[in-house]
Amino acid sequence: MSHHSRLLLWLLLGLVLGGSLLSGCSTVERDNPLEDLRRDLTESDEGIVRAPVDKFDRWLAPDEFGLSLTLMRLTQGLVGFLLLFAGYALYKFLVMLGGFIVGAILGYGFGAEEGGRLLGVLLALVGGWLGGVLAWILHMLAVFAIGAFYGAILLAALIDWETWVLLLGGVLGGILLLALFQLIIVLITASTGAVLFGGLALGASDIVILILFAVGVLVQYGLLASRKEEEEKKEKEKAKNAPAD
Repeated sequence: MSHHSRLLLWLLLGLVLGGSLLSGCSTVERDNPLEDLRRDLTESDEGIVRAPVDKFDRWLAPDEFGLSLTLMRLTQGLVGFLLLFAGYALYKFLVMLGGFIVGAILGYGFGAEEGGRLLGVLLALVGGWLGGVLAWILHMLAVFAIGAFYGAILLAALIDWETWVLLLGGVLGGILLLALFQLIIVLITASTGAVLFGGLALGASDIVILILFAVGVLVQYGLLASRKEEEEKKEKEKAKNAPAD
């Protein structure tokens, strides 16, 4: 099975399980934004069906907080769905996107000043790519530094405040946090997505939110495992096709 087929399979699994859970498992009476939208678009006023434009005006009309409640729920549902089933990938994308934007701005500014707009665009692309890669590397170094800081303090508090203890605790803490970082991000994004998508947007019961959380973790890990397997396969094929010395 190809990499794209596996991705599609895991996403379909999440959709099927999530949809089946939310279709009739809620035990709490809450407003359903999809039902609100359907009712707003179909109900009549004094026997005359309103124009869709008027209905969307009502649907998007701001309340006392300045935002439509239905629009807020749909936004929560969309963001929650993405976090639930693709949280780690979205997190990595946003980190690299920030670096890409900074690198592109710097590259364009330098290129446009030195050689005109065309050179600026080319350097913006190169700078954006380098900025995205550098942002992820620096981000992982920051994760290691955080783990090293707390690891050094913890081990020194348990043993002694000596230099070798601080160094050992720092190395162990940094490596441990790097090893657990993917799991931490998956758990955080899946739990946040389950609450936004199932709880706030669709009004699911607490038990359904917990099941959605478990499904989200499984789907995310399935996608990550599939991608890792595909990368390992490409590396093996590359090594196999490499010319022998």
